Amino acid sequence: MVKLIRVDDRLIHGQIITKWIRYCDITAIVAVDDETAKNPVLKSIATMAVPRGINCYVCKTEEAKNVIDSIENKENVMIVVRFPKIACELIELGIETPRLNIGNVSKKAGDQKVYEITHNIFITEEDVNYLNKLEENKGVNIDFQLLPETPIYLWSKVKSNLK
Repeated sequence: MVKLIRVDDRLIHGQIITKWIRYCDITAIVAVDDETAKNPVLKSIATMAVPRGINCYVCKTEEAKNVIDSIENKENVMIVVRFPKIACELIELGIETPRLNIGNVSKKAGDQKVYEITHNIFITEEDVNYLNKLEENKGVNIDFQLLPETPIYLWSKVKSNLK
């Protein structure tokens, strides 16, 4: 069962390992990132920090549905992606989750308007469109929270403050 999809541009890192796994009682992590999945060195680095007893998969977006479907139902799965766009693609492929959590998302260079949600969560106009689509068309509960013990900001309230 997918308990959480988290958007975090660092993928698997210390906060995921020390905080989120315990908080959500996660037994399997699926990192969905095309670049990491096709690079053996990056793939190895991504899986290195995962503790024993936690199953870890790194896959391309096109493989994600099959990978997730192959995980036993008794597993509590956390999916980690770098961008809201990928989370949207996964949900549109039929992956269900009770929660889409936006964690650390760095500010990106470019011409697109950027909204600062917290001091280390930045989303673009394109991200806003994906989040609205997920909320309106798929009924996904979306929030922004860095760690389980830090404040949580609900998309339904955050979007009304975007300027």
